[in-house]
Amino acid sequence: LRVLDVSFNTGVDLEMLATVPELNLTGINFAGCGSVTLPGLRALLTSCPDLATIDLSMCRRVFTGLPSSVHHLFNAMANVKLQDLKLNLLSIASFRSLALIKNLKRLEVNNLDVPGAEVIQCLQDLNCDHLEYLCLKDLGAPPTELKRIVMEKNFARLTSLDLSCGGETVTNGLLLAISRKMPNLQCLRLQSNPGISDAGVLGLSSSASLPSTMVEIKDWLAKKNKILLGSRQEQEIQMSKIQKEIAAEQLMEAENLDAGLYLLNKLTELDLSQTSITGLSLKLGISAPDLRKLNVENSAEIEDSALYDFAIRHPRLEELRIGFTTISDTSLISCLSCLPRLVHLNVSSCKNLSNAGVRAIGQIAPQLKTLVLSNCQHINMETARVLETSMPNLTVHTLGLQAERYQSMRGFHPSPPPPPPAPGPPPPF
Repeated sequence: LRVLDVSFNTGVDLEMLATVPELNLTGINFAGCGSVTLPGLRALLTSCPDLATIDLSMCRRVFTGLPSSVHHLFNAMANVKLQDLKLNLLSIASFRSLALIKNLKRLEVNNLDVPGAEVIQCLQDLNCDHLEYLCLKDLGAPPTELKRIVMEKNFARLTSLDLSCGGETVTNGLLLAISRKMPNLQCLRLQSNPGISDAGVLGLSSSASLPSTMVEIKDWLAKKNKILLGSRQEQEIQMSKIQKEIAAEQLMEAENLDAGLYLLNKLTELDLSQTSITGLSLKLGISAPDLRKLNVENSAEIEDSALYDFAIRHPRLEELRIGFTTISDTSLISCLSCLPRLVHLNVSSCKNLSNAGVRAIGQIAPQLKTLVLSNCQHINMETARVLETSMPNLTVHTLGLQAERYQSMRGFHPSPPPPPPAPGPPPPF
């Protein structure tokens, strides 16, 4: 026995397990085991010196002791061959003692009830030279301190980074530091970070500053022999659009991009869903020729032409998630025509797609294996069934689609209503 998984079980007695003769586990998963205690875990670490993988997510009794006890626990972990550690949904005293473990290759710490200063101190002291996978979700740490740590530490071996649901922690400045110091990243997940915008993806903060006032924008338009029409409120609405045009012009004039995601040319998976990016990021900010997975769901400002420009430069894409966007039939068809390897497509809740555009997928992308059409308002069940019939290898997810009405089916004619009943004899007086 080398790997033991008893996750989400009760009555797990590690002190008894540690007495099993010749037991030398290399991997344990105790996620959700409320009965796992600190003394039991320390006994198991002593009896299994070859432990390389440990999952202690939601094992709250392990870390409820004094800071000195937690310090001794992390010290015991440092004495085994630990390389993969998961600590999720926990409240940990003396979290900085995690830095005692020197040869970690995979680290996952999500939703911790730990002060931001403790998190920063731990990351500052942690040996990152061997890290290949790092997952940090919902960490309440200052973004400026995280940016400083990224710039100072060695992340040369890091290939996968997950900073989803970072809130105010993940900003454009941190993204710029990541692009500079983690050149070997292959997987980057930034889901649900509204602080990420075109400025971080394109590296605009290192370029000339964009005009931020109405006077500066009018001066820029005057140089182009243009004027800004409309009321003051209408002009303020147009400000963001004009700023995007200015940013695009600056990037076009530059000879080459030397900042932002453009530097991460080894990416194979990228998740920018529920961020503040626009089509400009897809047009100019991403240049990963071997990209296989892209997720830009809930990005309402991605225009049709941006998706087509992106597809032309990334023909190896295998999975595309563009749900909750304003993509049209024309854009979808032109995009799919550039992606001969695409096998998974998610267009759920896309309000501008119609039955005609979706039915054309059968001719444009016959290699598709999964198609998600859930909650598309203008697509009915009949369209999904036609696709499944013409593409035997395709699985269509149809949650929330409109059912085809019988009246619209070919050859169906509703029967006339029955004649009224014949009048009976008059009632007696």
